[in-house]
Amino acid sequence: LLTDKLFRNLVTINAEGNLVQSKLDDADPARTRTCILSYSDYEVVDGYNFPKTRSISVAEKSKLDVTLEFKQTNFNIALSFPFSVPANYKRK
Repeated sequence: LLTDKLFRNLVTINAEGNLVQSKLDDADPARTRTCILSYSDYEVVDGYNFPKTRSISVAEKSKLDVTLEFKQTNFNIALSFPFSVPANYKRK
């Protein structure tokens, strides 16, 4: 459990050393802000134990749930994003 003036962070790690969940709560008991990050479906990719599924739940007055599923993962490779600058583009 990590705490500071604004937040408390509870981190859960399983026996294999994988981060399973991180829960972030507002340190002020009058506030109900909370965020839960869950990690699952670990796979070894390029020597890294990588969670392919991540769930994020953020709540205060309303709640937002997001799930990320990684289909392809690479580490330590150069990336290129080529694009053409439009002819009518002008620098300010």
